[in-house]
Amino acid sequence: MITGIDLIEQQIRIASDEELKYSQSDIKLEGWAIECRINAEDVQAGFAPDPGKIEKINMPEDSYVRVDTGIQAGSAIVSSYDSMIAKLIVKGKDRKEALLNCKKALDKVWIKGTKTTLPFFRMLVRNPKFQSGNFTTAFIEKDLEKLYYNSEYEELLAAWLATKLFIEENLQDDSINIDFRKSREMSPWLLNKRINQF
Repeated sequence: MITGIDLIEQQIRIASDEELKYSQSDIKLEGWAIECRINAEDVQAGFAPDPGKIEKINMPEDSYVRVDTGIQAGSAIVSSYDSMIAKLIVKGKDRKEALLNCKKALDKVWIKGTKTTLPFFRMLVRNPKFQSGNFTTAFIEKDLEKLYYNSEYEELLAAWLATKLFIEENLQDDSINIDFRKSREMSPWLLNKRINQF
């Protein structure tokens, strides 16, 4: 992302007895890049692996983004293999822009079917100490109050999705009589069931 040279390709060429066509003076660094390794892990359970089937996946397709993955809807993340889903690599002209672009890119990623490290990365790019670059290798253990980020819109989105599912499941069946009187409320157990389906 910052050299314009695929380093893995060069490693494969060298392993195939090809001569390296670049010298150190040929390598020019331009900009700043950040990589987020999105794994099937439960952040709140200490990054424990969370194997499962990827039901839906959406990745950003912006000019400053590169996504390396072999995962698609229907892919299984199994406990006997690496839990990585994708590498999200984001570029900017400097660290500040790369962080801003990374935040935008992370907000466009959506994965359904397993818990992921996305909430951790979303928290990280919003952390003032991380943004300033003033941190050490003990940053996660000593400086973070929580390891995940929840959007202020998540509860609203969950309620909207629950309502949408309820309508799709129930309003298409004429045999079900739904009472819309104001005094009637949806059971919190039913609402929780709807939310947990997503």
